[in-house]
Amino acid sequence: MKTLLTLLFFALAISGSANNSNEADAETTMSTSNSMYVINGTIIDAESKESLAGVRVVCNNADTVTYTDFNGKFSIMLPENKTENEVSLSYISYEEATVTINGTENPVIEISQID
Repeated sequence: MKTLLTLLFFALAISGSANNSNEADAETTMSTSNSMYVINGTIIDAESKESLAGVRVVCNNADTVTYTDFNGKFSIMLPENKTENEVSLSYISYEEATVTINGTENPVIEISQID
């Protein structure tokens, strides 16, 4: 069942993050035209440390949304003028989480399954 859900969310991740495919391979990139920059990160299961495909990643300060790819990696645009950006994460059967991303770090974020 978990494999089926992972495949379903992988399909959503491909369609939701297709426009971010070139950004995923790049390091953090600064953009001066719209005061935004790209942050790359990875989301993993807190217990098994396995990457999670299809996790919804939302920047609360900029209303930008993306999904993790098959390897749990994501790229998202964040406001350049913020030193701390809150990012909300949601995934079926996992606790919703909000994390703060500081500067240009490339975070590895752990999320936990609902008990």
